[in-house]
Amino acid sequence: MFPSVHMSVLSPAGVADLDPGLKAAPRVDSLDPASLQVAFLGNAKPNIDHVFAGTQEKLQERGFLNFRSFAKATPARPAPDDIIDEIVKTCSLAVVGSCD
Repeated sequence: MFPSVHMSVLSPAGVADLDPGLKAAPRVDSLDPASLQVAFLGNAKPNIDHVFAGTQEKLQERGFLNFRSFAKATPARPAPDDIIDEIVKTCSLAVVGSCD
């Protein structure tokens, strides 16, 4: 006889267990790309700077002018609250990337 094995199969299309107190981010005042501040948040992996440079170039072609860069200290840890707070306070949208 084989020993009994318990296996849990998780679906990536599963139901998210969200905090009911969370609210959607406020809408931006303008959809004019020149008025929006774009944050780039990298995860400290190699080559993310190349990905972000290409992304910024494409955004500039579409009229985006204002960019800020932020970086996590290590890919293994979440971004610190002070970085997230600064992005929320000063930026209209964020591009978050992981690369190797």
